[in-house]
Amino acid sequence: MHTASVYVRSLVLAMVISFLVPVLLVSAFVLLLVGLGFFPGLGACSHAFLTGVLSFLSTFGEGHPWMGLVTIGFAFSLVGVLFDSYILYRQRFLV
Repeated sequence: MHTASVYVRSLVLAMVISFLVPVLLVSAFVLLLVGLGFFPGLGACSHAFLTGVLSFLSTFGEGHPWMGLVTIGFAFSLVGVLFDSYILYRQRFLV
């Protein structure tokens, strides 16, 4: 039973980290673009990039950028869990 709890803990940790990394990176990039918009001369460039990023996120979120960000986070989370389960499977035969 101890081995199963280690595997579940590893999968949950991989799921959470794989979800948070893209969400935090994209959120930080959006906040950086918003912050750059306050500097004179960078407002137009920042607005153009911000519009592009939000349009990209809206594609995955049925018109809502934050839903797109959550969708991308869930996709990365699924990939992280699949990768971790594959590594755990391979580790069983290599050790």
